[in-house]
Amino acid sequence: MKQCNITDYGAVPDGRTLATACLQQAIDDVAAAGGGRVTVGGGRYLIGTVFLKSGVELYLEVDGVLLASPDEADYPLLESTFWKTEYAPRRNRRCLIYAEQAEDIAITGRGQIDCQGLLFCKPADNPRLWRYQRKSDTAQPGRMIFMAGCKRLLFTDFTLKDAAAGWGFWILDCADVRFDRVTVDSDLDIPNSDGIHLNCSRDVTISNCRVSCGDDALIVRAYTRVLSRPVPCERVTVTNCHLVSHCSAIRLGWADDYICRDCVFSNLTITDSRWGINMTLPHDPGKRYSDQGDDDTLIEHILFDNIVIDRHHAEPIRIEIDEGARVDAIRDISFANMRVVSATPPRLLGRPDKKLQDITLSNVSMTIHPPAEGQVLPMVRNREAPFFGHIDNLVLDRVRIDLD
Repeated sequence: MKQCNITDYGAVPDGRTLATACLQQAIDDVAAAGGGRVTVGGGRYLIGTVFLKSGVELYLEVDGVLLASPDEADYPLLESTFWKTEYAPRRNRRCLIYAEQAEDIAITGRGQIDCQGLLFCKPADNPRLWRYQRKSDTAQPGRMIFMAGCKRLLFTDFTLKDAAAGWGFWILDCADVRFDRVTVDSDLDIPNSDGIHLNCSRDVTISNCRVSCGDDALIVRAYTRVLSRPVPCERVTVTNCHLVSHCSAIRLGWADDYICRDCVFSNLTITDSRWGINMTLPHDPGKRYSDQGDDDTLIEHILFDNIVIDRHHAEPIRIEIDEGARVDAIRDISFANMRVVSATPPRLLGRPDKKLQDITLSNVSMTIHPPAEGQVLPMVRNREAPFFGHIDNLVLDRVRIDLD
């Protein structure tokens, strides 16, 4: 197993000298030797897009920092025959760290990847939700760590800081993925800074992680338009994590996604977020989202267990199907052993023609503190919105909702 340090290739740890070529050459040499470790030692190394390859471990020493370049020219447009680049979310084809159809890749160590997100933002025109907005949809890296069609991925111990108004991780059509003790720490006022975004992937474990970001913290989706074939997102396990989000702490599904199934979320704390668990399927007849699919969404066999949700500004649990949204079914969803403090009650609403099926809440305690004037308010279309509606087989077992 080959081992090297990027300083062996001339990288300068001053945070100003571009080290992209040095890091890339180290990765290429280790991959050519059959695999091994590339070490990022102490100091700050400025980089643009780098391409990870099979068998390579990128190891960040505790005082080692990879610093994202603020220069658009350092992020070339990605080309691919594996995924359809024309359907990239927000049409953004740039990223910081990329791998495609590779195997046995790891990013490890107690160092940091600092994406310098605020350098890609400007003050928001309407700061009601976020203080900042993107300077551009396409000039900055839209994904910080982007893995496409890869197998056996390992991410441990490091911190991903301040995503550049783009997603922290995009795991697209990958298999056998493990996150452990990873921290995602993005400014809560940077929009679209999703934490860990799983799309059409399978056999994923996320454990002992802390994710704090301005957009959804954990996302499980099946946006298949970007692929050449429909692929479900399935067999995802999330445990022992702490989540903070200016949007949804956990989101499953989005507009006209495919299949999300067989997922377990357990032993989680969710604090200071807008929504806790969100399975809203939106539809806007006036526009098409850049990451909107062409499928009838199916979300099934999902378990949430042993979860604390505290200090939420909107619904702690929200499942809703917009009129016009394409949906097969949302069914067999269970919530057990939960303690909730929130500004609004839960909202679980099917449609008359597409009812939610087999929804269970067991041993769930909720305390509702209405928000004071000036706090973030939930998006509601009906001021008389019921807690539950259009559900076949709703089971409530030891459920308590206290309205202050």
